[in-house]
Order: sequence, then C-alpha cells, then structure tokens
Amino acid sequence: MPDVEIPGGLPGGRARIGFLGPEGTFTEQALLSQPDLAALELVALPSIPEVLAAVEGLTGRADALAAGAAATDPMAAAFARAGVAGWLHAVDIDRGDEIGLGADEPVAIASVFKLPVLVALFRGQAAAPQDTAAAAACRHRTGPPA
Repeated sequence: MPDVEIPGGLPGGRARIGFLGPEGTFTEQALLSQPDLAALELVALPSIPEVLAAVEGLTGRADALAAGAAATDPMAAAFARAGVAGWLHAVDIDRGDEIGLGADEPVAIASVFKLPVLVALFRGQAAAPQDTAAAAACRHRTGPPA
C-alpha cells in the first residue's frame, strides 16, 4: 500500500483506519471498495468498545490539534498509545537537565512519593533481603526528628 500524506497522521505520513471486526468482514470490504481508504493501513478492531475507544482517542487528538497543543514528544505519545493520562518531571541532579510532561499541573502527593519509596524498597532488598510478604513494623514517633 502506498504512503498517503495526512496532516497529523502517523510518522512518515502513513495513516491508518480502523474497522469493526476481523479481517474479511463486511466493514473491511466496505473500506476496500473506496480507493482512497483502501490505500491506508487497515486496522481490525475486534469489539465495539475498542472502536469507541479509538474514536475517543481521535477526538482528543483532533481537539489537541485544533488547540495547537498536540503531543509531539515521545513520552506523550507513549501515554496516548497506552490510553492513559500521565505526568512526568525528571531532573538530572548532576547537570540540571530536565524533562517534563504536565510538570506544572497539580497531582496527588501520594503519586509523587511512590517512586522514591519503591526505589528505597529495592535498595533495601539488594543490601539485606527481607521477606516482603511479611508484615513490617513501623515505629511511630512524635515530635521533631532526632
């Protein structure tokens, strides 16, 4: 199939179009009967929820394009492909380089602490393996740190 240039399409101008059902169904045949559509990459979507999710994703992309806020960086594209919303802010503490995606948007504080806690857990396991399925004792202390 030849490449078709479509603004905002896939990298290299390659565009895809989805249809309901497995290959060989009426919906695929209907697309193949239209030369302009048959030239695109056809993607079988096996269920109505998947079709609706694809349409919702396109609507969001169209809105972002119209607003001039379409995601162009790889991290935003990865979140979009996964069908999730994500925020990221990472800083190289040695050089000061940083990358961000929605870095200035407020997020739940619990989300900010999950990664450092997980890193501490893995470092602790590497230094002195523990049974992570066992209950852990947490000492509660009031007042300023000692």
